[in-house]
Amino acid sequence: MGAYHGVDGSSYVSYEFGIPYEGSQSSIDFSKTISSLFPQSVHADSKSYSGCDSTISGCANLTFNFTAYSDHMYANSVSVVWTRVDSVVSFTSGTFGAACYADWYGASGVCNQNSPRTITPPSSGTTYSLTPSFAGSSHMTYYDDLNGQKAYQQLTMKRGSTTWTYSFCVAVGGGSIIYGCY
Repeated sequence: MGAYHGVDGSSYVSYEFGIPYEGSQSSIDFSKTISSLFPQSVHADSKSYSGCDSTISGCANLTFNFTAYSDHMYANSVSVVWTRVDSVVSFTSGTFGAACYADWYGASGVCNQNSPRTITPPSSGTTYSLTPSFAGSSHMTYYDDLNGQKAYQQLTMKRGSTTWTYSFCVAVGGGSIIYGCY
């Protein structure tokens, strides 16, 4: 067994095993037996997006950390950094978090949870993090076109009497459900 790191920063584990010579000479169809011995591919991963509001007054860098298998996953953490670009603008509040909208993997039912955190007011350049309520290997969900999890952020800014909000999200799976996610 060995642990490796991919060029893209992801990590994975490889396993090696042998078949006794006697077993390889029998009439047993090992193609199905061998595939059942391999563990599913698993890797720690993250999905990030950075952007600024249309006035380029405030920017956000959002990262969703998760562990993925071939068709299911679980959340690990979410982090965000809000950066003030225009010194005349103030940040009034920032909300970030994670949500799931997927069938549970290995259990009946649906994960339909939201795990937000609000900072009032957020400080420019500070990293804020949270662990979603549905994080961890005991909370695995499917991810495909209809099932997935997302991280999101919403930053409210103010200049004089004008207030506006900048928001976006990143999604793993569920592409057909979540509009506006990266």
